[in-house]
Amino acid sequence: MSRTSILAVLAGAALSSGAFTTASAQTSTTDKDRAYAAELMASSQKATSAAPSTGAFKITDGSGNYVLQVGGYTQFRYVMNWRDNPPDLAGGVHDSGFTSGFEATRTRINFSGNVVNPDMKFRIEGGWSDAEGDGSNFTLLDAYGHYHFNNGMYLKWGQFKPALLREDSIDNPYQLAADRSITDAVFGQGWSQGVELGWMGDSFGFRFDFTDGLRSQNQAYSAQDADWALTARLDWKWAGDWSRFDDFTSFRNSDYAGLLGFAGHYQQTGNTATTPAVSTPQAGLFEYTIDASAEGNGWNLYAAFIGTHTEPDQGDGFDDFGFEIQGGVFVTEQAELFARWDMILIDEDRGASADEDFNTLTFGANYYVVPESHAAKFTADVLWYLNEPGNNALVGGGAYTPQALQPSSDDNQLALRFQFQLMF
Repeated sequence: MSRTSILAVLAGAALSSGAFTTASAQTSTTDKDRAYAAELMASSQKATSAAPSTGAFKITDGSGNYVLQVGGYTQFRYVMNWRDNPPDLAGGVHDSGFTSGFEATRTRINFSGNVVNPDMKFRIEGGWSDAEGDGSNFTLLDAYGHYHFNNGMYLKWGQFKPALLREDSIDNPYQLAADRSITDAVFGQGWSQGVELGWMGDSFGFRFDFTDGLRSQNQAYSAQDADWALTARLDWKWAGDWSRFDDFTSFRNSDYAGLLGFAGHYQQTGNTATTPAVSTPQAGLFEYTIDASAEGNGWNLYAAFIGTHTEPDQGDGFDDFGFEIQGGVFVTEQAELFARWDMILIDEDRGASADEDFNTLTFGANYYVVPESHAAKFTADVLWYLNEPGNNALVGGGAYTPQALQPSSDDNQLALRFQFQLMF
């Protein structure tokens, strides 16, 4: 039986059980309330939340000790890309470098809640994604439990995103543009398997992870790329509530909020055997970042610096860097304009044939169908890739589909994305 079938059976059994009752949010009497409740449902039970979110629909035993919430979202796009001299891998002839079409970018479903008591929480999320090339298969993403202690500490275990880059940690529906930056696509941590110890206070928060390394989801212990990995993040919130930083948007009439974060990650590869037996070179990877966010009455700013040092067992190491700055402002209660610049600085010792710098400019707008809610949102943005991706060692010349970047041997590639998002 597939994972989706199992989850469906569990949900059906819970619904039919006399021990459980369904509850609707009694305060959801307007479109705005209902949309906001759907948004809370889709993103509920994150490890930074001290208590379960109250969604529009949930299954409970009445006491609150056993709770099951179901949520999700879908993102659908039309994308156009203009480039010169696309690579011809099949030996054919291209009339032009223009590419366009529709895609069901992401469809996610999640189950969250608590077991035994409200402090023992869980979250399971998976879905289908044209953007990552697995549109025909269900892929497990989040799969973790976390226990919250009375002193603000929590312990999380399972598969989750380590606490490294903030942009990568924010869920897809809460990005400012239609998708994350190409800088995040190159340096982002992705999902891993391990344990996390964290603490959230009034102004400070820290997280410490012991995992299998960056982008190592859905792998058995004997097939990991990294032998071990450690990640640590410290956040200082000088204004506002922690929940303000679950997204990049700041709606009108919002109070001022500010956050400064530091994080570092180290992983070691090649010291232990893998199955099947392969020759894995010994290497160490150190990644570090500093980021800052400021939000106010209808405006937001975010900036981040990222650095990586790769140290192979033999030969010279490489130092690569990334930088990003973005901001948005509401021009009406429901319409938001935004812009972003991100840059990748590639170590010249890598011997890449393309530019050592890779710059991207992004401009766009969001329209929130219901004010102050991400539950239904239309996004249009244009991406201008100023430099040639070529076959350099980081950008790699491959297709970064969510970011609409395609292989090319020329500068000045353009892409236009139209996206509609629904959360439930």
